Amino acid sequence: MNNNTNLFKINLSPDDTEINISEDETILTASLRNDIQHLHACGGLEMCSTCRVEVLSGEDNLCPKSESEQALSDKLELPSNIRLACQTKVKGNVKLKRLLLDQKDLVLANQMTKNSVGSIGSTNLLH
Repeated sequence: MNNNTNLFKINLSPDDTEINISEDETILTASLRNDIQHLHACGGLEMCSTCRVEVLSGEDNLCPKSESEQALSDKLELPSNIRLACQTKVKGNVKLKRLLLDQKDLVLANQMTKNSVGSIGSTNLLH
């Protein structure tokens, strides 16, 4: 991390841990750097939503959604407090909850959405 960048705190549940994040990295990058097993089936390309997090507090401390994150959020009908960790950068302290914790969660999420928009773990949701 660059010494000239601001550092903020992410309180992450259900991991019950606090990690540092710089203003120039995504939530996913900070999670992985801190050895948190954060799912990201598409490799962080904002195409699958497996890295999504629920914002518990500090929503105003998140950078606005990119056009493609907004498009995926709209397609999946995600509320405004659900963000893609692979795309979201912070500008202050936040409290987040990882929603898909392991492969079992991914399988369950895919079963729940199979009849609506397609597999959550697939990389073709926007096509």
